[in-house]
Parts: sequence; structure tokens; C-alpha cells
Amino acid sequence: MRWITRARPKIDRVACPWLIARFIDDEPQFLFAPPEDVLRQATELDAVPYDVDDVALSHRGDRCSFDAFLDDYHLAEPALRDLATIVRGADTDRLDLSPQSAGLLAVSLGLSRLCMDDDHRMLAHGFVVYDALYEWLRYGRSESHGWNPGRVGGTGEPAWDTLRSGSLEIHVGARRVVVDGRVLDLRGKEFALLVALVARAGRVLSRDFLLQHVWAYQADVNSRTVDWHVAALRRSLGPVGAEIVTVRGAGYRWGDELPA
Repeated sequence: MRWITRARPKIDRVACPWLIARFIDDEPQFLFAPPEDVLRQATELDAVPYDVDDVALSHRGDRCSFDAFLDDYHLAEPALRDLATIVRGADTDRLDLSPQSAGLLAVSLGLSRLCMDDDHRMLAHGFVVYDALYEWLRYGRSESHGWNPGRVGGTGEPAWDTLRSGSLEIHVGARRVVVDGRVLDLRGKEFALLVALVARAGRVLSRDFLLQHVWAYQADVNSRTVDWHVAALRRSLGPVGAEIVTVRGAGYRWGDELPA
């Protein structure tokens, strides 16, 4: 799918493509245009416009386009919601919203100067920044600079670190899965696969998407690896494993399909 916004992206207009590529569209094509040409080119090129005036996926009150994507695509993962606050603070110069907003603003402005002649290069470098922030929000908040590798999750588990679906609870930092009060023993990739599915419940995840997010495109894995681990995960989960739905020709989904 094609997506189009104003040229010279920074902060919100880098965060939104990152969100699209990681959670919404497996094969996005990002286009940029002068502000006055975005809507015309969107019509001509059959592209979805965002972060411009008078479109759905744009600022709403004091909230950014990133927030609009989260709302409209039903992305409720706590780490993404917290990332939205960081983005909002940096993009609107409300640095009091999050301690990390000032850092994101500084890095984004620096990248903008380094990549001022190449919007797609800006996205490539910016995606690394948002990948890192997202990873920190999911797993790293309890770490300090002197982190002990033997300590996982700190002395307590914060609420944002828990995913729930029916009788299933996933305590991400502690790498603990509980079903009906019973703790399950999942292998490493089974756990990562479960988190990827439940965090995006209701959305079809392609095998390629799962290879990227769970296996990081390791040389010795392929789509059959995904299928094998899905089957193993279903067995490990017992009756709850029925929530993993095979969508023929597309991939896998956790739970019911989201309403259109």
C-alpha cells in the first residue's frame, strides 16, 4: 500500500511510517510531497495521506498523527501507547510529557540535518531510533547502566509489562505465561511468538512479519520454521491455543478478526 505525507519528515512523520511498517502494512511504500501537493498526489497515486490538514490520520486536538494511527488501527499495546506520549512531547514541544521526549527531539533534529536531502534515508535511520525506543519500553525500563544480566525484570513487575487475553496472562519482563492460574513453561521462541501474536490480537501477521520480529531473519530459518513453532505453541497452550487462527495464504491471527 502507498502512504504519503509532507516532505522533510521528522518526529511524528518518522514515527508514523515506523508504526505502519512494523504493525500495519507488511509491504508499505512511503511517498513524500510538498505540503500543497500531498492530497493531489494521494488521489493520483491511490495513496493514503497522513499528517496533513483535513485527513483522518492527522493531529487531533493536542494529540499527534501517531496517536490517530494507534486509535484507528486498534493498536493498544502499552509500550506503543507510552511511545505515543514520547512522540507527542517531542513533536509538540511539550517536553514535560515524558523525560524521553527531549532526547527524541534532539536525536530527530540531528538526523534531520544529516539526512536533509534524502527523506527515505531519514526513515531508515529513524526506524532504528524507534526500534530502540520500542524495545526499551517493552523490556528495558527496569535496567540501569550498571545492569546485572542475571537480574530480569527488577524487584517488581510494572503493569505495562503485562498482556492479557481471556484466561491468558503474559508477564513480558519476567518471561512468564499464566493460563487459568497455571504457569506454563514455554521455550524462548514460543514465548516471543506468543507475545508478537497477543500484542497484535485480531490482526493477521504474515510469516515474513513473524520471521522478522521473532527470528530477525536468521539465515537458518524459513516460513516452515514459523509453522512448526506455531504448532508447538498451540500444544503448549492447551485449549487456549485455539486462539491462534491460521488464515490461509496470509499468516496467523490471535483471536477474532478486528471489525472493519
